[in-house]
Amino acid sequence: MTDIFLSYKREDREKVRPLVEALQAQGWPVWWDTRIGVSETWDAVIEAQIKSAKCVLVVWSPLSIESRWVRSEAHEGLERNCLVPVTIGNTRPPLAFRLIQSSDLSGWKGDRHDAAFVQVCEAIARLVGRQATPPPLPPRPPPRIWQAIAAFVVERKKTIAAAGIAALAAAIGAVAYLPRAGVPAASVEPPAPKVSPPPIKLDIASIEQAPVSPLAGTDCQTPLPSATVILACSQAILKSPTLAEAYSIRGDAYRRQGKYSLAQADLDKALTLKPQDVLSRARRGYLHEMTRSRQLTRADYDAVLAATPRSAEDYLARCETHLGRLSYDQANEACSQAIKRDPRLAQAYASRSSARESMQDYEGAVADATAAIGMVGRYATAFMERGRTYHAMTDFQRAFADYNKAIELDPQLLWAYIARGTAHRVAKSFEFAIADFNRAIDLDGRLSEGYSGRAEVFYEMKDYMRAIADQTQAIKFDEQNALAFNGRGNVYFATKDYERAIVDYTAAINIDNSLTWAYNNRAYAYRLRGQSGDRDRAIADFRRALTIEPNFENSVRGLREMGVKP
Repeated sequence: MTDIFLSYKREDREKVRPLVEALQAQGWPVWWDTRIGVSETWDAVIEAQIKSAKCVLVVWSPLSIESRWVRSEAHEGLERNCLVPVTIGNTRPPLAFRLIQSSDLSGWKGDRHDAAFVQVCEAIARLVGRQATPPPLPPRPPPRIWQAIAAFVVERKKTIAAAGIAALAAAIGAVAYLPRAGVPAASVEPPAPKVSPPPIKLDIASIEQAPVSPLAGTDCQTPLPSATVILACSQAILKSPTLAEAYSIRGDAYRRQGKYSLAQADLDKALTLKPQDVLSRARRGYLHEMTRSRQLTRADYDAVLAATPRSAEDYLARCETHLGRLSYDQANEACSQAIKRDPRLAQAYASRSSARESMQDYEGAVADATAAIGMVGRYATAFMERGRTYHAMTDFQRAFADYNKAIELDPQLLWAYIARGTAHRVAKSFEFAIADFNRAIDLDGRLSEGYSGRAEVFYEMKDYMRAIADQTQAIKFDEQNALAFNGRGNVYFATKDYERAIVDYTAAINIDNSLTWAYNNRAYAYRLRGQSGDRDRAIADFRRALTIEPNFENSVRGLREMGVKP
C-alpha cells in the first residue's frame, strides 16, 4: 500500500518533483504517474493506486485547477477524508475544496524546516499513522554478501557483469549469485574501508610553469556542479565567443545532464576553434560512446592516443580515453602523469579514482577521490566516484552518504541516480531504487542503463512483465547492451521460458564473448530445457565459463551436479 497518492497536472512535473523527493526523503512512499508501465491501462492503474493510498496529496496550480482529472482525484480524497491540499503559483483552490485549509508552497525552496512544508508533513503523518522518518541507511551486510552485488554502469566506465537467476536456486539448487565484474565468486573479502588519504606533495615548479587559463577565477570549471558550470561558461562565451575551452567545458557539463545534442554542438565548436585540443576530443569520444556512435567514439579516441602528450591536460585526455576503453592500468598511469605535471588538477585525481576502483585498489581509489574533494568541495562526480568505491567495499553507510552528497550538489548528475538506485536495489529498498532509476530516465529518456537498472529491480520484485518491458527498452536504445540481453534472459528463465532465455543469452555472448555469466546461465537453461544434445551444450558452456574464470563457483557446481569433473 502506498502512503501518498500525488494528484497534479503533468505539465507541473518539474515544479512538483522537489516536493516528491522531499517527502520520499522523509520515508514516505509517494505514487505519481511516472511509474505506469507498458501495457497497463492508465485509468485503471490510477484508480487502484488512489484507492490503496492512505493520503491523497493534491497540488493546486493555475493548470491543475482546470483539470477534471485532478479535481476527480481530489474529490476521491475528500470523500475518504484523506485529502491534503497544497498550492503553488499563488493559486486559489477550486471552490468545492476551499473548506479545507491548504498549505501554500509557492515560495518554498526545498527547505525541510520551512513552516509550510512542516505543516504538510504533519497533516500527512496524521493520515498515514506514523511520523516522517528519513529512510534508514541499509545495515551493513555480512562480508561475503559483497559477492552478490551486481555491477552497475557508472561515469567513465562500463562494467561487464550480469544479474543472477533467482529462480535457479529453487529449480536446481544453485545459490544466489551476482558477483561483481572481474571478481570470481570464490575471491577473498574486500578490506575494511577505513582509509585516510596520503598527503598531496605539490610540485611548486610545475605549478608555477603551468599556463593560466582565461577561465581561472570563474565557475566555468569542470569539477563544479553542471548547472553552475553551464551558466558561467555561457557568460564567458558571451564575452569571448572564440574561447574553445569554455565550449568544451560547457559541452561536458551538458553531457553530464544527458543533454547530448547541446553537448555535441559545444564540443564540435570547441574542436572547430581548436582542432588539436585532445581533451575536447576525449570528451567528445565519451559523448559518442554515450550516444552509441561507436565508430565516432573510436575515431576520437584513436586521435587522442595518436597525439604526443605534453601537458597535464594532454595526459588527462589520455586517461579519460583509456577509461572509456576499459584499459584501467593505462588510465591509472596516464592520470598519474597528469598529476605529476599539475598536482592541483582535481579531475585527474577523480579519474584515477575511477581507474583504481576498477582495478580493485579500493584504498587508492578512496584516497584519490578524497583528494579531489579536498581541492574542490563541490565536486559532485568525485563524491559519486568515492561512493561507488565504498559500495564495492560494501560500506553502504558511506556509499549512500556520498551518493546523496553528489546528488545534492548536482541534482542533474544522472549517473549518480544510476549508482544510488543500484545501491538501493542491493539493499532491497525497491521503492527508492525505482525512484532513482525513474529520475535518471527523466533526465535521459534514451538511457539504456536506466531501463536495464530499473528492470533488475522489477526482476527482484518478481514483477516479470515490467522487467521484460524495461529490458526490451534498454535493448531498443542500445542493441549492443549485452547486460540487457542477459538480464532479459534471466527473466525468461525465471518464467521457465527456456527457449527465449537461450536466445537472449546467445545474443549477449555474441556481443561479448567474455561474459562469464551468459555462458553459465545458458548452460543452466540447456539443462532444464532437456532437448537432445542439450546436455553436451550445457557442459560446453560451463567449461567455457571456467576458461574465462577458472574458479567460477556456479559453473563448477553445475558440472558436479551433472556428474562431470570440472
